[in-house]
Amino acid sequence: MIVRPATLEDAAGLARLYVSTRRIAYAPFYPAEALAAMSVLEETERWCIRIQDPAWQTVLSVDSEDTLAGFVHYGHNDTMDAGTGEIEFLYVATQHQGAGLGKQLIALGEAGLAAMGFTTATLWCYEGNTPARDFYARRGWSPDGATRDSGSAPGQTILRYAKPLS
Repeated sequence: MIVRPATLEDAAGLARLYVSTRRIAYAPFYPAEALAAMSVLEETERWCIRIQDPAWQTVLSVDSEDTLAGFVHYGHNDTMDAGTGEIEFLYVATQHQGAGLGKQLIALGEAGLAAMGFTTATLWCYEGNTPARDFYARRGWSPDGATRDSGSAPGQTILRYAKPLS
């Protein structure tokens, strides 16, 4: 695997992986019609914006066939104090799950946030997403008590996780 920062040329690949993985991982939480309506074209535009935002970083991993295998997107958590960063997205392609890539990417996100000067990191996870919650717990993340409702998945609670970076 090759790990590197994302560039604008990666936007379409990021969008494809984001949409395809989200459709699988979020099927228990999102309405099927909302997942089906996701547009790779619209997400490509969003990824172009994200990649160019200096307050955020996207690190991706490509496999030996130069196919996007996973990515982590992290930066400033604008709802928290200045010392808190956020891992906004962590996605690994289905065929690469279980091989340690998620561990590598979250560690890169944590290190990236620390290098940006943050002392604490947060992320959000669906309460019912037991595999993801277990993954985060094994890496030292824990719920900090904050919750929110998902606007696009009515009735689903999202938990905020936090981890000290020092």
